[in-house]
Amino acid sequence: MKIDLTCRAFVAAALPACLAVSGAHANEFQIFAPDEASLTVSDGVVTAQLSSDGCAPGFETACSATRQRTEYQSSSAHRHGDRIAYRWEVNVPSDNILNAVDNHLYAVRFLAGETPVLQFIVGNEYGYEVNRKTCFGPDTFGEWHSVEVRVMWDSTKKKSLKDKTPGEIHIICDGNEVFSKTGRPNIKEGDMVNFSLGLEGALKLADGDKVSVSYRNIEIGSW
Repeated sequence: MKIDLTCRAFVAAALPACLAVSGAHANEFQIFAPDEASLTVSDGVVTAQLSSDGCAPGFETACSATRQRTEYQSSSAHRHGDRIAYRWEVNVPSDNILNAVDNHLYAVRFLAGETPVLQFIVGNEYGYEVNRKTCFGPDTFGEWHSVEVRVMWDSTKKKSLKDKTPGEIHIICDGNEVFSKTGRPNIKEGDMVNFSLGLEGALKLADGDKVSVSYRNIEIGSW
């Protein structure tokens, strides 16, 4: 299913009304943001940013004791046996500044409940990476990059280290496979995996911090 992001602008609480999804309904997406201004759409580009003030009244579900999230998350989950391709383009601004103490910044996560099973991390020192593999470096921040994650979600229990299971994960960045793992389970039994796109980072930003990431051409389909 392809998400057609054509709304020119919206506030966070109104995002579902701006999504048109082939074969699905807009209400199959949940929005988590610390305030109305943290998630915007303009000309089909989704921009997520962190709030310097934490969560505003009425937006507390986007914050924990130490973290905040500006994400929209598919409420239609995938499970064992699903063979899914997730695709998006991402642009990390070259002028991002993040000096917060709890400064791990995640930009696309695959969540089983609240537990990440796969996540992309971004930083000015190492770029955009997943499982310690670089998608693109900080020298190309400010440019658009394509990312595709092809997964065969699998929770088969292995009987021995030599056992092979149907599980597969392939991550392709700008047309190059940067990570691959096959023959091993990648989720736990009963896990339901949701695709969550945006930003997740420190609740309290340092003075002068400026953090955002933009996305476009988002698709969830098969491979």
